[in-house]
Amino acid sequence: MINNSKSRYFASKVGDFATFRSKNDYFKYCTSTSNLRLIKKYMKIQTFFNIAILYLITITSQTKAQETIVEVKSKVVKIDSTKSFYIIDIGLKKDKGIFIISKTCNNYFLKQMKIKKNVEYIFKFRSRRHNPNTTFLPNKDLIFEYADQKIVWNNKMKKSFYEECLNMCGLFIENQ
Repeated sequence: MINNSKSRYFASKVGDFATFRSKNDYFKYCTSTSNLRLIKKYMKIQTFFNIAILYLITITSQTKAQETIVEVKSKVVKIDSTKSFYIIDIGLKKDKGIFIISKTCNNYFLKQMKIKKNVEYIFKFRSRRHNPNTTFLPNKDLIFEYADQKIVWNNKMKKSFYEECLNMCGLFIENQ
């Protein structure tokens, strides 16, 4: 730390202070071998923290990008159920998907319209969908989604898996 007030030069070195008569003395002090090692050590620590901060910013921005809300206008193809979940297949000709929703519904404001098979609705989904065509895994690796120990979806299926539907509660959907 350098303080130019009253023509004195101060440098902090792990808790102690040194006073210098001139800038020359200060620069000699800073360029001595032991102090260069100390400066390099602090620069490595600073570089590490800078990289860590950039990494956290990148992860945070990717997470926010993944948690976008997507509206999908689609027809209900099939409604299946397990002990505590409904499994809903949606799809039009080329874009098919599946999602699960809990059977319990405590949100009475959403209990406005019960969904029916072969009717088109607008679904609001949070997060990105798991698409079998864009997986980063080799062909032999599988990703599974379960509901009550029942396999609902895997990445070999020809449809996308949506993680959470925001405008549904049980089999009821918010009026559009």
